[in-house]
Amino acid sequence: MKNPLILHENGDVSVFENSSFLINYIEPIDVENNIYEAFDATGEVLKLALVEDDRGQSRISIESSGEIKPEELKNILQLFFSSVQNVYVPKGNSVEEIVNEFVRKFGCTV
Repeated sequence: MKNPLILHENGDVSVFENSSFLINYIEPIDVENNIYEAFDATGEVLKLALVEDDRGQSRISIESSGEIKPEELKNILQLFFSSVQNVYVPKGNSVEEIVNEFVRKFGCTV
């Protein structure tokens, strides 16, 4: 899993420096309702799940899915760029370059 991590929900995109920031941002009910798509910086799809810790309390877990979908993440980010800032990001850029451009323009969510 390569940072930063990207969270997508109905066209809205948030980028997080690492998994700790992402876990602190999302709510368990949203994970349970499966409202997010999550990716790492390379386009690997991440699985968000609720797991029970040693004390019997639910916590959010992030795991690699093994699926890599850089083109899907590029499309999500390009749509976000065009809808929010009317910025065109050339399709030839790698997904990591587009993620870096997102961080440069919008920063990370904390």
